[in-house]
Amino acid sequence: MEVVWSRAADRDLARIYSYLEPRSLRAVRGLLRRLFKTIDLLAEMPRMGTVADLGLEREYRQQVVEHYKIFYYVEEERLVIVRLWDTRQDPTKFFVPLTP
Repeated sequence: MEVVWSRAADRDLARIYSYLEPRSLRAVRGLLRRLFKTIDLLAEMPRMGTVADLGLEREYRQQVVEHYKIFYYVEEERLVIVRLWDTRQDPTKFFVPLTP
């Protein structure tokens, strides 16, 4: 299954990297490895994540990796990553982009 990233998910990944990299390159590399391994598993087993009740028409799913939630949906043969959300952030700032 093809993995596609939304612009918001790309920005989330860049923010995670830029925040953690100055603190510990080893830690950020480990986290990114775990995130990408989980995304690879989701591409193989897309129903692995739980349904995320976001109040939207499309069925979004989520998978937790440490303090991060990977929000995604499945569309034909594509797994669309829409957000990488740090669960320690203010939840009122969370949004799901309407287009990838």
